[in-house]
Amino acid sequence: MVHYKLTYLNGRGLAECARQLFALADQQYEDVRISREQLTSIKESLPFGQVPVLEVDGEQLAESQAINRYLARTFGFAGKTAIEEAIINSLADQYAEYRAHLLPYFLALLGFVPGDLDELKKETVPARNKFLGFLTKFLKKNSDSGRLVTRSLLGSFLKEPKSEAFSARKR
Repeated sequence: MVHYKLTYLNGRGLAECARQLFALADQQYEDVRISREQLTSIKESLPFGQVPVLEVDGEQLAESQAINRYLARTFGFAGKTAIEEAIINSLADQYAEYRAHLLPYFLALLGFVPGDLDELKKETVPARNKFLGFLTKFLKKNSDSGRLVTRSLLGSFLKEPKSEAFSARKR
């Protein structure tokens, strides 16, 4: 039996999609949640010095998107055809670009860096509107399935980010 070990910080973040894939596949795995201090002490042992990292029978795989794609393919959630898999990958890549646009706002919101939240929020709105427009287009195209990509379970993972996060502020 394959042994899976997922290591990430103590929160959802970049490991949450992998956790959901494990749950959907009803696959047992070791969910290791570490503190920032613990991350500092294990960085040298990680492929790229960061988390998440998935170990599969001792072999380390880094980068959240690579982990998600590996698990989706392994558990049969990556699309029924090569084109479905490619479309899912393009949506995942688009989401990664969107997340990069949001990062400065959320780093300031969470107090990791200084920043004018109102100004940063204004800068994220165009990226949000663009990304949600893309999602809407895919949902309309596949409205009969209720998924972003027809017949694909992983396509249903890419959900609208919680817009209420824009109204929540930590002062």
